[in-house]
Amino acid sequence: MGKLLCDSSSAAVAVAEAPSPAPAPPLLTWSTPDPDPPTSWTAVAALEDQQRRRLHRIWERGVAWKPPGTLPLPPLVFRLDHAGEVDADGNCLFTAARKAASAKPDARDLRHRIVRRFSHLYAAAQAPDRDAIDAAVRHLYAPDLKAGWGVHVVQELKLLAPKTLRHHLDAAINDLVDLGIQREMAAETIYRERCIAVNNGDSWAKYMSVSGSAEDEHNIITLQYTEEGLLTIDENRDGHAAAFGDDIAIECLATEFKREVYVVQAHGADAMVDEDNCVFFLPHRPRGEICEPPIFLFMKGTVAVYAVSCNVSGLKVLTVEEEIQSVRKTAEAVGDFRKTPIYIVGTDCTAKRNIAKLLANSIIYRYLCSEELLEDVLGGKDALNAFRESDLNGYLEVETEGLKQLTSMGSLVLCCGDGAVMNSTNLYAAFTHHSLISHIRLLINSSYANSLRGLLRHGVSIWIDIPLELVVNDMLKTQATSDPDSFSEAMSRVRQRHDELKERYGVSDITVSVQNVASQLGYSSIDSVTLEDMVLEIVRQIERLIRAKSMMEAAGKPF
Repeated sequence: MGKLLCDSSSAAVAVAEAPSPAPAPPLLTWSTPDPDPPTSWTAVAALEDQQRRRLHRIWERGVAWKPPGTLPLPPLVFRLDHAGEVDADGNCLFTAARKAASAKPDARDLRHRIVRRFSHLYAAAQAPDRDAIDAAVRHLYAPDLKAGWGVHVVQELKLLAPKTLRHHLDAAINDLVDLGIQREMAAETIYRERCIAVNNGDSWAKYMSVSGSAEDEHNIITLQYTEEGLLTIDENRDGHAAAFGDDIAIECLATEFKREVYVVQAHGADAMVDEDNCVFFLPHRPRGEICEPPIFLFMKGTVAVYAVSCNVSGLKVLTVEEEIQSVRKTAEAVGDFRKTPIYIVGTDCTAKRNIAKLLANSIIYRYLCSEELLEDVLGGKDALNAFRESDLNGYLEVETEGLKQLTSMGSLVLCCGDGAVMNSTNLYAAFTHHSLISHIRLLINSSYANSLRGLLRHGVSIWIDIPLELVVNDMLKTQATSDPDSFSEAMSRVRQRHDELKERYGVSDITVSVQNVASQLGYSSIDSVTLEDMVLEIVRQIERLIRAKSMMEAAGKPF
């Protein structure tokens, strides 16, 4: 089954003729994009301020979905926006699901399809499974009125009156009234004795088939009780009442669509929940394989004095694929994005390489690591370290020559070793020559228009600033040691090297710091920051860089 992680972020796209992407890391967490929050949540009626703020926050951060291992998709992030209201009747679940899944059947046909699917599954189920289904149905529609009052103020019994017998039921009620019994007591007695109680799988199928249309075989009768006794009877004289969808129906929808269905439910202050917990996700998974990404349905719950009324509507789902496509479109307006290599610099560690891999996977670029290429040439990591320590100049020359060849490749995310910034004649010189800062200086001076044209074509350099503690822990993990003295010694070496190179890292076009990302997302610890958080921040900053170039080019054009 798939996995939904609220407060999540990742980047994934699907573009034809893409190179084989690097595998995406499994962790997913939130991120905070730059775009202004959508206005659609502001326009949704009957939302409390805390619900609106929370829904805006969810839209900003995104919701990540990790597909099951059987589905050949990378992790996806969805932007949840309100896609519009549906009629607040008993068919609202099916209407919203139909819109969200772009299904062809209308709401009534979709309702009947899931009822047929349920009936098939129920008939084929073993006795223990059937008993569990029956118990769930009784809990929903035929509760024990001797219990549950500590949770519910009002409890309901759902009954089905066959339309062909409705006049017989009315006659029986009138006979009791003629004997001096109150009308409500008479109706309660006749309905409970002669109508079909919704208390097992078979009666649930009949109940869920009721759509409030003239073609229905049954009318729904609802008896509402308080702890003191009968409160009211909804006799549904016009026959327009429809069976509201429930968790069983949603699971059948998930099975019908072969995709997960998440109900995004919002409750307000009358439900005694705070802002951080007023919106939550209720997962419903199909019985069988998952073939497509999930759909999301929004439910507003209003807790009244006697009852709960809910309205289900659709959610417009935007994936981060669209955000990255936006970057491409912006880039194409000022140059060929596919010919723009991206250089990742910073203290070498596993996290830096994984960020580069996920970035490449997200924007459908090729991933290469200069250190790994040298390791392959020299015979492994130990051989590379020995070569670097024994002949630093030779190491720099070898890496420089390799980088010269790699920088001619477009559509490349190149994870660079420290040699990329240690040698002033190699990629570091290219970074300073083609960096945005250099272009801005040229812009201020004079003939800036022509100098700007090479910005994207010569690549974008990105410094991934990872806390040194994480770098050292990663280093010691590969060495399989936890000796405190080893940590101190390694930290001293790493810090010294970092201090020597940080000014050179700093000339990159973009700097993405783990600590800054943690602060932006409101994390209490940098341990909460994930690869997806870092990649999405990189994507946003690339877009800013492209837009800055576009504005500078526009400023350089003659009036």
